Amino acid sequence: MELRNKQIEIPEEPKSNPFENDLLHREQYAQVLTSILNNYSKGFVLAIDNEWGTGKTTFVKMWMGYLKRRSYETIYFNAWENDFQDGVIIAILSELEKIKGDSGKLFANVLKKVLPLLKNTGVELFKHAMGKITGDKTVEVIAEGLGEYSIASLQKGLDDFEDKKKSIKEFREVLTEFVQSIDNDKPIVFVIDELDRCRPNYAVEVLEKMKHLFSVEGVVFVLSIDKVQLGHAIRGVYGSENINSDEYLRRFIDLEYSLPKPDVKDYTLFLTKHFGLHEYYGNGERQKHREFENDIDALIFMLDLIQHPYSPTLRQLEKVLGLFSIVVKSIKFNQYANPMCVIYIILLKIIDKNENYKKLVNRKLSLQELLDTTLSMLPIQDENKRSYFIWFQAEIVFFYWKYLHEIDKSSILYEGEPNDESFEITVDGKADSEYNSLKSSIGGLLSDHHLRRRINLLSHIIPHIELTKVVN
Repeated sequence: MELRNKQIEIPEEPKSNPFENDLLHREQYAQVLTSILNNYSKGFVLAIDNEWGTGKTTFVKMWMGYLKRRSYETIYFNAWENDFQDGVIIAILSELEKIKGDSGKLFANVLKKVLPLLKNTGVELFKHAMGKITGDKTVEVIAEGLGEYSIASLQKGLDDFEDKKKSIKEFREVLTEFVQSIDNDKPIVFVIDELDRCRPNYAVEVLEKMKHLFSVEGVVFVLSIDKVQLGHAIRGVYGSENINSDEYLRRFIDLEYSLPKPDVKDYTLFLTKHFGLHEYYGNGERQKHREFENDIDALIFMLDLIQHPYSPTLRQLEKVLGLFSIVVKSIKFNQYANPMCVIYIILLKIIDKNENYKKLVNRKLSLQELLDTTLSMLPIQDENKRSYFIWFQAEIVFFYWKYLHEIDKSSILYEGEPNDESFEITVDGKADSEYNSLKSSIGGLLSDHHLRRRINLLSHIIPHIELTKVVN
């Protein structure tokens, strides 16, 4: 059993569709972005801004395949995988080298012109001195800088600064010539991914080098980012929470685009298959017992139900289902775990902020409190789902009741345990018919001798959930 979902396979054959295995129907967005490339082929910087775990990396890789089939030169640069080194310029050039084709001599000229930009010169000294000039005391600060560094040192810094400006200009000129030598009327598409996961100083350096050195006509940079996380990095580098990271990023980004939130039902179905849950619930032994008949449908129902209140990312869904898979496959067959209840308890642990999970684990949560958490955490928006939801409420209350009253860890209820008359609960603000439906469902569980003997959920699954943690 795998704990991590495999990357979706992207076909590489020239005639295949890179979106062939796309579960989120995002080819339409690739078409939109490609039309933008066609209209602004001279070059710009595009940011695809979505939070972590929304499938940006998969999308940009599929889009790159889509572009290649339309004769675009594309480059993929994973900034996070390269931030172990300090040489941003070298890292970017190493990617450009892959498309040099017959322009080897021109690329050699690019490397020649970049050499002066890699040397440590007195420019840092100059930047330090000039950085001290602020406020109304400019003259005094300049005097202080001259005293500290000497006139000769400052002059050397000025000379080096001018030399560097000239080197930058010459580098951009030969880089433009190199890009134009690529026999194509389309721009080079240079994707920079995972920038928001880098060391803060490396992320900022990539942005600045991209803008000042590599942003030339004929190159479109695509930044696959989470602006919120990247903003934290920017503020960290500049040492102030007062830095307006949005304003800072506008210096580098010409156009922003966000992938619309997908319908996750298809992705959820894919994950249940990936983690082997269809096989698990379709096991021959389980198929003999009617309580397993609708379990996979119940699981998908529950995952669909949490979309409105929590809007989990694709990555979070993967983590939750991975944990769920571990839990249900780690318990014995006669310790059957209702999927809706397991998912709910996982959510209670990682989402609820009122520490109801701890109270549940320690048998300190009342039946009424448990019922109230289901109503507050999972508000029903679709009336067509209400009957299924009432059944879920009945099962979680029933299983918790068993957890409260069990004497040992066996899966058989002993004679004399409380019956349905022990349930003193109300459904606040709901119609009598709904309350009666809930009571009736609980009563049905209590009277089902087969279920009473087989199901003993919480005492078996809680230790598994306790030992695991879902990481966003």
